[in-house]
Amino acid sequence: MEEWVLRPPDSSNSTALDDILPCADAAATSEALRRSKEVNHQLVATLNDVLANVSNANAFPPGAGPPLNYNQSGPPVPLLCSPYRADLSDRPCAAGEVPAAFAPQAWRGHVCQVSGAPGQSQETCATPGRLTPSMYAQALAVANASAGLVDYGPALAELADCTFVRRTFEAVVADGCPGLRRHSGRVYRALAAVAVAVAAAVVAWVVHTRERRRRREAVRFRVSPYRLPIEDKSLLKSPRRPYRRAESGGLIGKGGW
Repeated sequence: MEEWVLRPPDSSNSTALDDILPCADAAATSEALRRSKEVNHQLVATLNDVLANVSNANAFPPGAGPPLNYNQSGPPVPLLCSPYRADLSDRPCAAGEVPAAFAPQAWRGHVCQVSGAPGQSQETCATPGRLTPSMYAQALAVANASAGLVDYGPALAELADCTFVRRTFEAVVADGCPGLRRHSGRVYRALAAVAVAVAAAVVAWVVHTRERRRRREAVRFRVSPYRLPIEDKSLLKSPRRPYRRAESGGLIGKGGW
């Protein structure tokens, strides 16, 4: 892990973590982040066009009906703050714009009650307001998407090119590895002591077993455990041969003369 952290991202030397973590290169990550900003800018621009030209409009062509003229009235709806300019650089919110985080509260007061069941294709406001319930839900979806791209786009880009993983591993190496090395040494010494103790116990058990067996054999032969059960001189003595009297009156052995 430490080797992978210290290795430059553009290095050709691969480690075991390279097979586990398929990191994208910096160019692909930058392009994906740029695309997310572009989509965010287009979403907010499209929503603001609808709010400015339809919801906040007061004059319509003769005979215009829904979805252009749905009897909207009342104070104008604040526009959604776009986090990026046309060149995708960061921009602050202008006057009259509402950030995506506060859009639900700011737009809720501009929702009108519609005649008939909500969700119909031809909704018409029956009370003052400039947003129908379906338009309010769609505007909130755009605001949530814009906030999600702003909040999670850079994080996902860092996750794709392993920047987030690299920072995490750096913190682990800096905070955890010194203590891990120290405690690993203690564990190794403890295991070595246990191994020596087990080996000594095995040797003592073998010696004790042999000693018990030798004492048991000594009791069996009723002699000292340090002497043989047969004396050395007994092996040199010849057995006494029996003799019988010969017919001639002499003494001869069994074999005769």
